[in-house]
Amino acid sequence: MKSLRRVIFAVTVALVASPLAVPAPASAAVAVALNKQISLSDGDKITVTLAGVPATQGVYIQQCYQPAVGQRAATGLKCNGSLQQTDVMIWATMDGARGSQSAATPLTFTVREKVTVGSNVYECGAWNCFLFVYRDHRGISDTALDTIVPLVFLAQQEVKMRSFGLAKDGASVRVGTTMNLQTDSMVTEQGVDVRAKSVTPKVCAVARGRVTTTVRFAARGTCTLRLTARGDAVFKPFVTQLSYKVG
Repeated sequence: MKSLRRVIFAVTVALVASPLAVPAPASAAVAVALNKQISLSDGDKITVTLAGVPATQGVYIQQCYQPAVGQRAATGLKCNGSLQQTDVMIWATMDGARGSQSAATPLTFTVREKVTVGSNVYECGAWNCFLFVYRDHRGISDTALDTIVPLVFLAQQEVKMRSFGLAKDGASVRVGTTMNLQTDSMVTEQGVDVRAKSVTPKVCAVARGRVTTTVRFAARGTCTLRLTARGDAVFKPFVTQLSYKVG
């Protein structure tokens, strides 16, 4: 599993580093530098530095879902933000147009795990969202500055609870009984150790051993277990809770 994680991370880095990952036209005049491009989380603020925006022009900077060079809102471009929602987009110009930020200085951009267009929500996942730089409304059909840069978000970890030996969430169990889990099977599908902790120690207790992790149901009530797994440069931390009716 750990080797799989290394492969995923290597592919991620290669994707970001490869020119093929930035489907900008050869004539693109804008260079885009980000201080952070991988291992992104919802709400992260990144610094965007532009070079090559012509002196009398401006650009929009938006986070978009699977954009294509030349695409615009009228042709299906899906992006966060608008001129009426500037907290998740940037309008930057070289000529100081009223209401714009300067394209000549570093810009702060907030990334989101989802792209929302009206009532439609698109999950970025690890690979689906990009920073799209393109001409502003004063030259919206001009594609010469179109530049697309990958934004790689942390991936979700997955857990198959039944493979641990855990009863399903909400199940009823008898007081005084135990659930014995194989400690070495308590890993996410991505190979990260999963730890169990009782949130209700008066009702149930967890003892983790080298071979077996035991959940003991000591009293009547609701037993709540919290399962966690650490995150890293590729995957988000995993956290979930299960509850059992002890009677």
